Amino acid sequence: MRNYVLEMFDVFFELLMIHCFPRILLN
Repeated sequence: MRNYVLEMFDVFFELLMIHCFPRILLN
């Protein structure tokens, strides 16, 4: 269970970085 949660969090964090990082660079 914990491993699954960590994997989900990792995927979520990667998506967040991909989504937010270009905006920070553009601004």
